[in-house]
Amino acid sequence: MRDYILIVSFFVACSLLSVVLQYFVGEWRISGKRPNWDRIRSRMRAYPILFLVYVIPFILVVVLTFNIFHRTSLDIADPASGSVVQEVVDVQGTARNIAASQDIWVFLKPHETNLYYPQSGPALLQKDGGWSNTNVRLGGGSDFDIVAVLATKEASHIIQEHLRKNEPLPSLPIGAAAYDRVTVRKAQ
Repeated sequence: MRDYILIVSFFVACSLLSVVLQYFVGEWRISGKRPNWDRIRSRMRAYPILFLVYVIPFILVVVLTFNIFHRTSLDIADPASGSVVQEVVDVQGTARNIAASQDIWVFLKPHETNLYYPQSGPALLQKDGGWSNTNVRLGGGSDFDIVAVLATKEASHIIQEHLRKNEPLPSLPIGAAAYDRVTVRKAQ
C-alpha cells in the first residue's frame, strides 16, 4: 500500500509540475525567444487562481508523501488477534521511525478490569525494526488485550516504578501512547 501511495504521489507531482512548466514556458519553446518576465508577471496577476490550483496541490502532495513515509509505527505481529495462547507468550512486532528517546512497552489488559499490567521491561528493538518481549505472563482471567505502547523516557520511569512495585496502572501515563492492540484467549 505504501509503495502504491508513493508511486501515485510521484506521478501526480510530476503531472502538476509539468502543467505548471508548460503554462509558463510553453510559448518559449515554440517561439524560441528568451523568457518574457513581464508577460509571466502579467499572467500571474491575471490567473492567480490557476496558479494556486496547480502549485498548492503540488506542495500538498510533497508534504503528505513526506508525512506518510516518515510516520512512527508500532505493530504487533505475533500473536495474532483472536489467537488461543499458553499462559506464557512471546510477543513480537515491527516498529518504524522510533526515536532514541522512546521505549516500546508491552502491557496486558484483562477484559475483566480496566488496569494495565506492564510486562518485564522495555521490549528489545532490533536494527531491522523488529522488536520482542519474551515471557509475557497472562494472569487470572481468560481474555486479554496485549497492547504495544510507545513511551517517552519520563513515562518509562513511571512504568518501571509500577513494575518494580508489582502494581498495575489505572491508565497509561502521560507520554505513553498505545499503537497496537491484539485480543488473545488463554488456553485452559
